[in-house]
Amino acid sequence: MGVFELMKYKILGVAPYEALNKMMENIAASIDDVEYHGFVGDLEEGVRIVKEHEKDGFDAIISRGGTAQMIARVTQLPVIYISMSVYDIIRAMKLANNYQEAYAIVGFENITETAHLLCDLIENRTEIVTIHDEAEAKDVLAGLKARGIRMVICDMVTQHTANLLEMNSILITSGTESILTAFHNATEICRRFVSIQEENRFLRSILKDNGSSTIVMEEDGTIYLSTWDETAENADVFLKTLRKEVQVVLRENDRKFFRTIDKVLYSVNARKLFYKDKKYVVFYFTASKIPLATGKYGIHFNDKQEIDEEYYNSFYSIAGAMGLLNEKIEEICKSKYPVMILSEEGTGKKLIAGRIYAKSSLSDHPLITIDCGIMDDRGWEYLLNHYNSPFNDNDNTIYFENADKIPKDKHRRLLSSILDTNLQRRNRLIFSAVDSNDATVRQQIEDYRKKLYCVNIGLPALSTRTEEIPLLASFYLSRLNMDLGREIIGLEPGAIALLEQYSWPQNYRQFQRILVEAASETTTSYIRTGTIAELLEKERATTSYQMLMSEMSDKTFPHMTLEQITKNIVEQILKDNGGNQSKTARQLGISRTTLWRYISKKENG
Repeated sequence: MGVFELMKYKILGVAPYEALNKMMENIAASIDDVEYHGFVGDLEEGVRIVKEHEKDGFDAIISRGGTAQMIARVTQLPVIYISMSVYDIIRAMKLANNYQEAYAIVGFENITETAHLLCDLIENRTEIVTIHDEAEAKDVLAGLKARGIRMVICDMVTQHTANLLEMNSILITSGTESILTAFHNATEICRRFVSIQEENRFLRSILKDNGSSTIVMEEDGTIYLSTWDETAENADVFLKTLRKEVQVVLRENDRKFFRTIDKVLYSVNARKLFYKDKKYVVFYFTASKIPLATGKYGIHFNDKQEIDEEYYNSFYSIAGAMGLLNEKIEEICKSKYPVMILSEEGTGKKLIAGRIYAKSSLSDHPLITIDCGIMDDRGWEYLLNHYNSPFNDNDNTIYFENADKIPKDKHRRLLSSILDTNLQRRNRLIFSAVDSNDATVRQQIEDYRKKLYCVNIGLPALSTRTEEIPLLASFYLSRLNMDLGREIIGLEPGAIALLEQYSWPQNYRQFQRILVEAASETTTSYIRTGTIAELLEKERATTSYQMLMSEMSDKTFPHMTLEQITKNIVEQILKDNGGNQSKTARQLGISRTTLWRYISKKENG
């Protein structure tokens, strides 16, 4: 057997979305002569990944769509495209069936060429538009939207632009057959490109043995060479720190500095180099764990990019899902008045708070989220008294999540601190709370609303918008296919009917959880009615149990045995089911004999 047949080919995978990367990993694991290293990055992010890693001894790159085209322009390595098959496009079109209005197929030539062939074959008159770059995608989608087309079947490039234009989109995901073909093509090409890569691996192995890690960056922060494991914890934060130092080193010559990131101390030596009329900065560094004080739990910092990503992956990003709320947010963003978001549990209060932040004039500053539900005494003291508290900064957006859970003894201190320091004028404040029946909690919420002159926002419950459930389900399934690597094309009509009839006490959060569980359990193209029925039965049992527990006061338990508590729960659920013993036993996960034992004790006892 020859040398080339024994060696493994090192393949760099750049997937526009996580599920595609997972599928590529699984397929690569079944190919003996492939060593696969996968990353997730779209367009410019995909190019950045390649620039950072192309010197790490890879033999070829596999990517998809517009990302693959952009990568091919910046690398000398062979780039293998994952083609779009007819089956990939059919799956996306099946998911679009619940959309009652006209839609279009938009993408690069590798998509639209196959789409034209398919639509001609099945005599489908769907509009198909070919784009060549991201800028063209924006003009094309804006034109479609102006003509009343608000939904597109597309690739990642077009989906990103559709999100920005608040259009609906279904991503064409790649199936197993397309990925397998790409790997076979890659291994064939790799047989011709191994000798130079072996030399590169040899040189990097020498650098790795010098006792420290090395990263060489170009003037713009692009990584030219790296011997560091960039999958290490907090790698992105550390690389961002180094990029900020590049221009400093180029101006001030060689320097040494330290940085502490999440209990890790980095000792860095930096110097500038010149090679072929270009400037570089080389960083030699070591990392060591150090004992640091625990973090401030319940306080989180996010930037606009992170918040936008969370929003565009939510139900509110679906065109029209926000209704008149979008107009209200536009008005709110013109001022800096505090905002109070008051609605039922699971209606997406955090998403709306993030949307207000992202569309405001303060979006270039951080969003500071204070989760009042998990803050401990130390966290509150840090907020209210520490010199480094976010309360001492200006021009940020501070979001008090779960304001209904602020402890009574902290409420007065917090309100006084806000008023005494004019926090609400120096920063934008946003509060969110679940409308409570507790008089004390309701009064606390009123204190914030009235004394801080809050603008009020209410969010609709899912039970008031059940007509949107088929469309919501289609878009959720489209994203779950991406996240889970599935190829589900819809729900059975009976399953949709069950979803429309359910009361959804936990609203959109519960709806999303049900679909995630259903998609995870489903092995067929359609989610079965029985699957949804079983999941909703479990939800009803859990809800009944939670309601019963909340109704039983804390004083009740010391005077009851475990047997008595269980019997009360059985009695309540039996009552909720109208005395139907079979249904009750099924909900509780017990036999009818066991159920009869509890009922018998009740009747005899």
